[in-house]
Amino acid sequence: MMDNYPRTLSSFFMDGSPAGRVLYTLSNWSGAGLRIPRDLVRLTSQTRTELYRTGVYLLFGKDSKNPNQARARAGQGGILKQRLFDHLATIDWWDECVVFFANDGSLNTGHTRYLELMLIREAKKAGKYLVTQNEPSEDTFDLTEQDRAQVDEFFSYVKLIMSSVGHPVLQQEKTPQTEEESVFVIRSKLDDGTAFEAMGRKSIGAQLRFWRVPSQTRR
Repeated sequence: MMDNYPRTLSSFFMDGSPAGRVLYTLSNWSGAGLRIPRDLVRLTSQTRTELYRTGVYLLFGKDSKNPNQARARAGQGGILKQRLFDHLATIDWWDECVVFFANDGSLNTGHTRYLELMLIREAKKAGKYLVTQNEPSEDTFDLTEQDRAQVDEFFSYVKLIMSSVGHPVLQQEKTPQTEEESVFVIRSKLDDGTAFEAMGRKSIGAQLRFWRVPSQTRR
């Protein structure tokens, strides 16, 4: 779990515009994210080394049957370029992607399969984008407890970056807490022997209010 303390997110506009390719880095993190418009994927593979690394990615676009529905697809690859080129040839609805990789080469395919599982699972939980793919089986990767901890930390940075770059695909809405309410009845007698009932409702943080109902019963 990532601690909540200040961080610096740097955005490097490779093409001089936020509409082009953007490289995202965080302070004290060896990983990075790279947003690439679909029409610049081939150029990026020719001029940059990032797509030749092992990593994960998210495709973004609009559903072909419902243009108002945002759609996403997660994936992973030992060489990111190969997977993105496959999607250029076979999937037509996406218009940009965000890829994540480790600059120090610390991610292997076992790590990225686990990351892919978490991307799909969290995107479906958030429910903001249409995600139709199935979760990969956990049998496809064999990670030690130490490896899982490393990948969990990497994923926490992925979520942080994605929440800041205009694609809240992994961001779940916080459910507002409802106030607990208790209803009670108090039965007692006054000094003159008159019995009464006090009924009330109390919401947490609210002022207690009650009223008396005189009874005909006397001592």
